[in-house]
Amino acid sequence: MTLFICLVVVIYLIQWFRPDIIVPLASEKIRWFDSLVTVVYSSFIIPLIVRFLHKKYTYERRRAEKNAKKLKQLNATKDKLFSIIAHDLRNPFNSILGLSDMLLEIIKMTSVWTLISILVS
Repeated sequence: MTLFICLVVVIYLIQWFRPDIIVPLASEKIRWFDSLVTVVYSSFIIPLIVRFLHKKYTYERRRAEKNAKKLKQLNATKDKLFSIIAHDLRNPFNSILGLSDMLLEIIKMTSVWTLISILVS
């Protein structure tokens, strides 16, 4: 509001000291009436615009905070799911590794001819 008042004062000072800059109107009375209408019109419109922008900003900020909260919950759920999947996959892989180690030991202990005969049959 103080900015608005300062701007109005500056405009009036410009009109007073440099009237050649201002577009000339038919009479002095019309010029002051135009200035008065501009001030009144602006004093209603500018606060409405500011109020609208503030409400829009508040709405968007709350929406962003809500989305951030949902995202945080989804990330926690994802991490929990991956830890469960990793745990469930660890046991079968350990079993496969143990079985392959046993097969390697058996292969080392048997002869090549025995292995060939097993593969052929």
